[in-house]
Amino acid sequence: MHIAIIGATGLIGSSLVTELIGNESTKQITVITRKKMEAESNKIHQIVIPEMTSDKIEGLNINADAYFCGLGTTIKKAGSRVRFRYVDCDLVVAFAKLANNNKKALLVISAMGANKNSSVFYNRVKGDMEGV
Repeated sequence: MHIAIIGATGLIGSSLVTELIGNESTKQITVITRKKMEAESNKIHQIVIPEMTSDKIEGLNINADAYFCGLGTTIKKAGSRVRFRYVDCDLVVAFAKLANNNKKALLVISAMGANKNSSVFYNRVKGDMEGV
């Protein structure tokens, strides 16, 4: 099985990569990251995109069996609400389009309380992403 992961360096994504490395049925793990990872396995194929954009993600030529998105940031790390929305909504949706173009399974980690009508900005962005 070939798994594609964006957000592989975060808490959930890195745990998933560790689990997949130990799984005999996983033959290849394609990770899309901004910075090169310390690869611990020959199963890992890295696609490094220092300046991620929706177009770059949607334009990737990956034909995985399943796609996993653990991409996310914080407003503090992003630097602004606009940048936070770009990472946590726009880039996630671009990855979903990539999976959809290949007609494959997609799993996205969102947030408890995600709701497009929430008065809490974080939950509203996550809800907007889920609604696309």
